[in-house]
Amino acid sequence: HETTHVTTHATTHETTHATTHATTHETTHVTTHATTHETTHATTHATTHETTHATTHATTHATTHETTHVKTHATTHETTHATTHATTHATTHATIHPTTHATTHETTHATTHATTHETTHVTTHATTHETTHATTHATTHATTHATTHATTHATTHETTHATT
Repeated sequence: HETTHVTTHATTHETTHATTHATTHETTHVTTHATTHETTHATTHATTHETTHATTHATTHATTHETTHVKTHATTHETTHATTHATTHATTHATIHPTTHATTHETTHATTHATTHETTHVTTHATTHETTHATTHATTHATTHATTHATTHATTHETTHATT
């Protein structure tokens, strides 16, 4: 009777103490390691994928829009001026040179602006999403693993110790 009573009391006390200590230590270690690994992996993957996608999309959209707008504006203005001043020479010079220059300038400006805006937006969104996902996944996995490991280890150790 006394042996059973003392063993039960000691086992409960020691197991609780050891489990709490081991779980805290293991959970902190595993969570930190797993979170760092998963966050780095997910962020790198998502950023690369989203940046490539956003850049391609934004560049195509901006180039098409700005090229059409600039060509229409420059062609109309320069053609009117060139036709009035000197039909053959002015039309050829004004249409080809200003259009090429204006198109290049505007396209570069619009593409840079759109790409910067879209990349920042998509990267921020993707990073936040992936970080939250990876952290939740890693924390759940690490906590379950550490708790199971620590409880099993502590119970076995303390039961053997208390029983002996």
